[in-house]
Amino acid sequence: MVMTRVDEPTLKSYTDRICKTLERNGPTQTLNGRGIFIENGQLTGKVAFLFTGQGSQYLNMAMKLAEMYPIVADTFAEAERTLQEELDKPLREYIKRDLEMPEAEQFAALQNTAISQPATLTVDIAIMRLLQSYGIKADMVAGHSLGEYAAAVAAEIMPFEDALVAVCARGREMASVKIDDPGKMASISASPAEIQPILDEIPGYVVS
Repeated sequence: MVMTRVDEPTLKSYTDRICKTLERNGPTQTLNGRGIFIENGQLTGKVAFLFTGQGSQYLNMAMKLAEMYPIVADTFAEAERTLQEELDKPLREYIKRDLEMPEAEQFAALQNTAISQPATLTVDIAIMRLLQSYGIKADMVAGHSLGEYAAAVAAEIMPFEDALVAVCARGREMASVKIDDPGKMASISASPAEIQPILDEIPGYVVS
C-alpha cells in the first residue's frame, strides 16, 4: 500500500474514477496509471505504514476526517490535552482555516516547526488509528525524520503523549536555530563513487 498526500479536488477525481470503473465493471488495470491498484481476493503481502516527515503540513489537514470520525477527533483532543501547557492555543485552531486571518499568515504560523511537528504527528496517529478501526493494521512501520516518532508510536515502543512532548521540544529547538547559511539538500541519482570526485572539487562544505 502506497499513500501520498493529494488535495481534495484530486482525491474527489480519483474517487469518482474508481466508482465509475467499478460501476461499469471496467478493467481496473486502467487505474494503475493513476497509482490506484485494486485487488480482488485476499492479499498475501505485508502491509507497511510509512510516516511523513516535516513539510507535508497544510491548512485544514484532517479536519474533515475529525468531523466525520470520532476516533480522529478524539486523537486531536488527546493531543490538545497533552500540549495545553506547550502551545498558545489548541492544535486544531492552528490547522483549521481561520477566515478572519490572511491565509498566508495562518500558513506561516502552521509552518513554524514548534507547531507543524506536533500537528503532523497528530494527523499521522489519527489516520493510523482510523485505519486500524477498519482492520487495516501494519506489519511493519517506518518514518522519515519527524515520521520516526509516529513510527515509534505505531510500533508501541513510545506512548503518543511522550512523542508529542518530544516533537514539541524538537520543533522549538529547530525554530530557535538562526544561522546565516541554513544549507540545502539535493538528491542525485548516482553512486558515491561518481559523486565524491565532483564534491571534492567544490569549494566550501559539501557532504554526502
